[in-house]
Amino acid sequence: MAAKPTREELEQRIEALEKEAKKLAQTEKELIKSKAMFKAVVESLPFDVFVVDPDGRYVFQNSICKKNWGDLIGKSLENLPVDKKIKYLWMDNNRRALSGQTVTSEVVYDRLDGGKNFYHNIIAPICDGKKILGIVGVLVDISDLKQAEGLLRESEERFRNLTEITSDWIWEVDKNGFYTYVSPKIQDILGYEPEEIFGKTPFDLMSPDEAYRVSKIFNTIAASQKPFDCLENINLHKDGHPVVLETSGIPSFGSDGEFCGYRGIDRDISKRKEAEGLLRESGSKLSAMLSSVGDHMSMVDKNLNIIWGNEIAGKIFGNDIIGKKCYEVYHKRTEPCEPYPCITLRAFQDGKIHEHDTQVIDQDGKTIFFHCTANVALRDKEGKPTAVLEISRDITEKVRAEKALHKAKNELERRVKKRTRALEVQTKGLEEINTAMNVLLKKRQEDKTEVEDNVMTNVIKLVAPYFEKIKKTKLDDQQEGFLSIIELNLNEIISPFTRQMSLKYLNLTPTEIRIANLIRHGSSSKKIAELMNVSPRTIETHRKNIRRKIGLQGQRGNLRSHLLSRR
Repeated sequence: MAAKPTREELEQRIEALEKEAKKLAQTEKELIKSKAMFKAVVESLPFDVFVVDPDGRYVFQNSICKKNWGDLIGKSLENLPVDKKIKYLWMDNNRRALSGQTVTSEVVYDRLDGGKNFYHNIIAPICDGKKILGIVGVLVDISDLKQAEGLLRESEERFRNLTEITSDWIWEVDKNGFYTYVSPKIQDILGYEPEEIFGKTPFDLMSPDEAYRVSKIFNTIAASQKPFDCLENINLHKDGHPVVLETSGIPSFGSDGEFCGYRGIDRDISKRKEAEGLLRESGSKLSAMLSSVGDHMSMVDKNLNIIWGNEIAGKIFGNDIIGKKCYEVYHKRTEPCEPYPCITLRAFQDGKIHEHDTQVIDQDGKTIFFHCTANVALRDKEGKPTAVLEISRDITEKVRAEKALHKAKNELERRVKKRTRALEVQTKGLEEINTAMNVLLKKRQEDKTEVEDNVMTNVIKLVAPYFEKIKKTKLDDQQEGFLSIIELNLNEIISPFTRQMSLKYLNLTPTEIRIANLIRHGSSSKKIAELMNVSPRTIETHRKNIRRKIGLQGQRGNLRSHLLSRR
């Protein structure tokens, strides 16, 4: 008895299933493109085309089919608006097609308006090389042809009505295989008049290789004197182009029971074969696309058996994965991820699309990162999932780029923090320097104030007393004027007004400061001009400049009053 899997093994299986399911989702996108190509081809056909799954449900129909029969997707034959006889015929045709046969038939459909529609029905199996996946059907409306045949039957002899106006070529050969009767339809099919065919065998209308192939089959049948049905053969039209016929026949016997030959019909299936060829080509293209797509893809049934895988899956996990359990193939090479059922199981359970990222070790031991998607691909007649498509896209480069980006981001943040710390240290040093400078400036201001006080004190104590002594001596007017100016200017040097004027009105020139001091003490422009040995006009110009610089330009305020207010 097999040992119960450990939790780690279960998680590995779950992770692998989730990985494969994500691959399927990506493949579904590519499959949609292929389906679009297939649909474009089928939509261009001038007759009804449909596909039925093994459970008898319609899974595809072209627009002409939908127009004629309504929306059939998801429905079965029982839902078609036709009588039981037609249903039973079509159900039998489907059964035969699902067994591997290509079946043709004609049916008459009674319309609601009382008229009739005639259809030529062709059913063929869809195979993947191992099993039948469904059937494809072609329904050709031959109502117009039947109506024409009805008109012909009215003008033809009664005994020829059933043989010579049918869409098929009716014939009769003797026991040696020579034609003894040919319906006029041969002219439409092969271009010959019936009279041209009498005395020939069917093999005379074929190429040598085809005649050799078909004669071996027909001779075996004729030797058994049994009926045969739907024997495909290629005939040559009178103008040389090939025509594919489907031949059916029954043996004829005389009244004495002696074998006389065969009677049968040949049906031109060239268009049907062309349609089948188009379908095969579309299927081949789809298969090639699925095989060459760059993502890992596989189909898993409800028992978790792998029923299909593309070349990428084979390259990663081996070419012998078909038929194996997906968790035995994928999960044993998948590192554990989140501890919940794998996305493949979840897709089977709820029928929804599931995806996640996972890490896989391939056959060569190389680590690969995948974005995995699981999506339901097939359902049974009850709508329950029967197969899940798993798609995994290689995101290794993306993951590596993200890791590199994350590493670079962390390095940048580290450098920013380091630089921030350095700037904080520098800022702290600058703050300390600024504090020291403020202390020095304050000390410098205190020293300056002390010097000014010392100068003022020395002038008052050492110079001022001598002015009084000079004034008591005999001086002429000019000497008194100069003495007055010296005394005035000396007072102004030690006066707070001079310091305020120098600081507040830094834009005054030294000459303008001297004149402002004289104006403040009441000297007229004429007297100031005599003292400074300049013209009164020059003094007036200086007065205007002083008014402008201290903000009195254009005002009526007295300059001396304004200067006195600045003490």
